[in-house]
Amino acid sequence: MKIAIIGAGNIGGIVALLAIQRNLGEIVLFDVLDGKAKGKALDLMQMATLLDRKSVSIYGTSSYTDIINADICVITAGVPRASEKESREELLQINLATIRQVACGVREYAPNAFCIIATNPVNVMSYIFYKLSKISKNLVVGMAGILDSARFRTFLSEELRVSARDISTIVLGDHNKNMIPLINFSSVAGVSLMELISMGFLKKEKLDKIIERVRNGGEEIMNLTGNCSAFYAPALSIVEMMESYIDDKKRVLPCSAYLNGEYSLSDMFLGVPVIIGNKGIEQILEIQLEPDERIKLINSSGSMRETISKIKL
Repeated sequence: MKIAIIGAGNIGGIVALLAIQRNLGEIVLFDVLDGKAKGKALDLMQMATLLDRKSVSIYGTSSYTDIINADICVITAGVPRASEKESREELLQINLATIRQVACGVREYAPNAFCIIATNPVNVMSYIFYKLSKISKNLVVGMAGILDSARFRTFLSEELRVSARDISTIVLGDHNKNMIPLINFSSVAGVSLMELISMGFLKKEKLDKIIERVRNGGEEIMNLTGNCSAFYAPALSIVEMMESYIDDKKRVLPCSAYLNGEYSLSDMFLGVPVIIGNKGIEQILEIQLEPDERIKLINSSGSMRETISKIKL
């Protein structure tokens, strides 16, 4: 596999590191700042000599010609939030020009690649990239729900004092404070959260606080680190998607996907459960939502559509 990572910042660098460790393929690290990509690639190449690998191929570039025929394109390019007070939507105008450039580059040199978008606001950026790149809808997916679900699992594990491996969660909709953690589809070893509440194992008030913490997960990290956005968990979330595609794992993952009638919504990207295999998004799972959850999803779609309507593609 040839993996093009477009954006050599914190997330892009960690994705490259994990891809090398897991021996996923040849890596091209792209950044408009030529020295940044080449420097990180050189550092990673030197690190790779310490690993038990027959050969590792990674190089840095600022030329789109070097991503030619990439099998996977990971788009992390763009400016992260400057502070926890800045919303992902405020990043739109800043990152809009970047995603336009990236879409054109990928369309010209890697039109058949499986494309994972991590640039925020992820649903809007995924939509713009899809429209401008003209890549098949099953090959364009945004990363958000996996990260939000991982945060949900982490906080539940801390509260319940059980292994996070035994916790299953799913978060849909937007990658912001309007995200929708699905209580009825989240469980501990198959036991639903509502059942745990009825058993007295989990207090409803605690669950509400956990959900609020999930919605503010990015801001919490930024406050603690001094306005540095998360990058370890987002990077591994991307790699989970990559591996499901490369190895045809058919993983069921919450991702930002193009909706064309699913959930009664069309022509937009929103976080929903999808199956990722070697054909990309092979199926969108349309699960039965509670009335309040469906309303929240519709509200998210309304916000998304309003934002898109202001953008000239």
